[in-house]
Amino acid sequence: MVQQTTLKIGNMEKRKYPRWTWHADVQGLYVDEQGHRVVEQLQALDISRRGLGAVGSKSHRVGEKFVITLPEPDGRNRYVHAKVVRCNMKDDGAHLGLEFNDFPTELGAWLNVRMSMAA
Repeated sequence: MVQQTTLKIGNMEKRKYPRWTWHADVQGLYVDEQGHRVVEQLQALDISRRGLGAVGSKSHRVGEKFVITLPEPDGRNRYVHAKVVRCNMKDDGAHLGLEFNDFPTELGAWLNVRMSMAA
């Protein structure tokens, strides 16, 4: 993984945690307008301790809740609750900013392992 520069507004940093480039296929589970559970394939672009940048196939409302499935190296999955904080439609799909709702300590360890594997 490659650390990305932190977004700055004036002299203030917008992001509290650094972002890391991370390309992976992940799944996002959400409830649609009709109350149906929907699984959407997402292409992760970057990750931080607080969130995930990904590209999906459809537009989502800010505040919409997701359960994101993050793959473990041993084939198991980790599930993280997140909400949409940004959605921009582009030619290649919906670019989503997903903020993790709860930041369990083990997620930091999960991210540290991936960063050390990429180094």
